[in-house]
Amino acid sequence: MNLYIKKTGIKIRVISGEEEARLTYFGAVSGLDHKILNSKITVIDIGGGSTEIINGLGFEIKNLASLNIGTVRITEKFFKHFPPLEEEIKYARDFINNEFEKINDKFDFADSTLVGVAATVTTIAAYDLRLETYDGEKVNMHEMRFETIDEIYNKFKKLSIDEIKKIPQISKGREDVIFAGILILRDFMKKFKFDRIIASDRGVRYGAILELQRIKF
Repeated sequence: MNLYIKKTGIKIRVISGEEEARLTYFGAVSGLDHKILNSKITVIDIGGGSTEIINGLGFEIKNLASLNIGTVRITEKFFKHFPPLEEEIKYARDFINNEFEKINDKFDFADSTLVGVAATVTTIAAYDLRLETYDGEKVNMHEMRFETIDEIYNKFKKLSIDEIKKIPQISKGREDVIFAGILILRDFMKKFKFDRIIASDRGVRYGAILELQRIKF
């Protein structure tokens, strides 16, 4: 028996990427308005090493994919300067959009509501709301138009790390990777023609709790 499990009595189960995506989707949609739940939903989860895309109808998942683009991965691979050079942004965008091509013919995004989970989207939502202190209840269900995301992208691409640190909505340790997350989100919305995104303060942890409670979807 693992020493940690023996001492704490806590059992650890490593989940697959597919199960993580499934739990993330369930967690995200659990906090949505009932009107949205009766429609097509696409969930985007921008992580550090990868980005998960899951779409479905209500609580029924139709398709999911994990792409090798994330805030840390893109930052470390492309951004050596802050503000980033235009050349760095171009190479990053080419790489990101090549990943998007992998799902271009596999997903049906038409008439789908885009929901974003995890730190990139919730941070952008808090920034858009001008929250001095993060408030999950205010962030959850906050809607942002593509024009807002594009405006935030164009602002952050001109900022140095020190300037980003002064923004109260950017948590410590995220200053150097937040731009990459904004870039991924902005280009995803642009490529697949999403005109708005709804922030969800819920994600894989909520999905795991719902699973443990054995709620049937």
